[in-house]
Amino acid sequence: MRIARDQLIETLDGAADGDWARYVPYGSRTVHDVLAHLAAADHVWALAAQGLLKGEADARSPLTALEAAAARTRAIERGRTQIVAELRDEMDRRRNLLLGLYELLERRHLAMRLPAFGDAHNSVRERIWLGYHDRLHRADIERALRMTWCPPELMFSPDVKGAADALSPDETLYVINSVDPSFWERPARGLDWTYRQLLAHIATGDWVLQGHLR
Repeated sequence: MRIARDQLIETLDGAADGDWARYVPYGSRTVHDVLAHLAAADHVWALAAQGLLKGEADARSPLTALEAAAARTRAIERGRTQIVAELRDEMDRRRNLLLGLYELLERRHLAMRLPAFGDAHNSVRERIWLGYHDRLHRADIERALRMTWCPPELMFSPDVKGAADALSPDETLYVINSVDPSFWERPARGLDWTYRQLLAHIATGDWVLQGHLR
């Protein structure tokens, strides 16, 4: 976790004043928005650690996908009212708090379940390891710094807006950009295709829809 955070800080230190308004190449988040998300994330992990120390992990109700998305949106909206220096300071203070709580965790805490995160990937060992989160968003920021991306501003009739929103590639691009390059030639689970072939299928699938629409 410390190594991943140090690498993230190095990337943040390399951002110029004009870079914070650059868009991450999917959706409509800016680098400043990602920083706001990172500043809020340690608070959520700290709450989980506090729950573990109190033996409350099994008592929490699972968050729905919509509830989790709404919480992330609120954190970003709040962060947009703060300058970069404030968010950086907030991020540092919360990480120090989090690490202080982690020092109090014992072996018995690591055996507890975290059902608030669902039935899969709910072990404490997996959920309290934050290194992946810093590495994921460090990659987002580095991608934004080397690419020019503007989110499409498209207007649709109310009759088709729901279908158009469902076709948005943002979630798929988010996953694609996070894939370890060495994985692309591996067979996809339950399929005869590799992950690269599955991506090729997704990338060309809209041609069929275009043909129908024309």
